[in-house]
Amino acid sequence: GEMDLKAGYSKSTEMITVKAAVGYWDNPKCYKLPTLLATITLYDGKNGYPVCIMDGSLITGYRTGAAGGVSAKVLARKTSEVVGVIGAGNQARMQVSALKEVLPIRTVKVWSPIGEDMLKYKQDIELMLDIEVILCDKPKEAVKSSDIIVTATSSKNFIVQDEWISPGTHIIAIGADMEGKQELDSKIFSHAKIVVDNIQQCVHRGETQNPIREGIITEKDLHGEIGEILLGTKLGRENNEEIT
Repeated sequence: GEMDLKAGYSKSTEMITVKAAVGYWDNPKCYKLPTLLATITLYDGKNGYPVCIMDGSLITGYRTGAAGGVSAKVLARKTSEVVGVIGAGNQARMQVSALKEVLPIRTVKVWSPIGEDMLKYKQDIELMLDIEVILCDKPKEAVKSSDIIVTATSSKNFIVQDEWISPGTHIIAIGADMEGKQELDSKIFSHAKIVVDNIQQCVHRGETQNPIREGIITEKDLHGEIGEILLGTKLGRENNEEIT
């Protein structure tokens, strides 16, 4: 497992926040616990008094899900209805929840190597969002013909193959948050508009680390950051054939 500590200070409110996040990949199998767990503590910046202790897993889940939703709002086709999901954990739920807020999502196709997770995912999503969930036997079935693809796994070898991707698809790849992880075939990046949250970080971490390391793309091939598109300094989706 691993533990990450992150801290921030808000000058305007004089508050300090510390987030402790842990990742234990065997948790679901060995202990029936989530892979990722986190706690966020809020301190009074004037005296250091702990004001609040919060469930960091829930907050992180909403924040990461919202990032995917924002990307889809400016980069996915406005008519997107079908989402292909790789993985059936917490983020697979949060991403679809956010997508439902910004697009007319009607169907989710999900694949996970753990069949029990898929069954629970189907129950949760259909109850929570009132949309159809189709269970897939292979990842290709979830990806093919989907308007949006979400990858939310801890895989170290790519799952989604280049030839499965249709023109116009928007891909939200969030699982490769560390060096050595990979969910997408690196060849996908050679013909996609690549938008990241932070370029400096994503050349070393995130899904873009792999095609850069393999020489398929360079940092100059990154179209820009999502913030630049939101501010209007960079273009988002320009046509219905772009893979983003």
